[in-house]
Amino acid sequence: MPNAMILMALLGKLAERRFPEIAPLKRNIALGLVTSVIMQSLVAAISAGTVVGFADGDLFRQAWATAFVTAFPVGLALALLLTTLIKPGLESFLRR
Repeated sequence: MPNAMILMALLGKLAERRFPEIAPLKRNIALGLVTSVIMQSLVAAISAGTVVGFADGDLFRQAWATAFVTAFPVGLALALLLTTLIKPGLESFLRR
């Protein structure tokens, strides 16, 4: 979870600099989607590597895809919750 918060903070700063004209809510939703894809890809790779190993590339890719498709909806929901509800409140608290 701390890694996700650090990743979100870095990507959030990058998104604010590159896309200042986009509304904060839309930017936060896009940030949640990108963060979810990155985090779930890493989790799927670790899970697939643990279960089937890295020796057989086809088997690893199949296990990775299965793990990613299974975990992505939950990761997306958590990332969207974090970026749309928790992150703005935390940022306003820290600005005080």
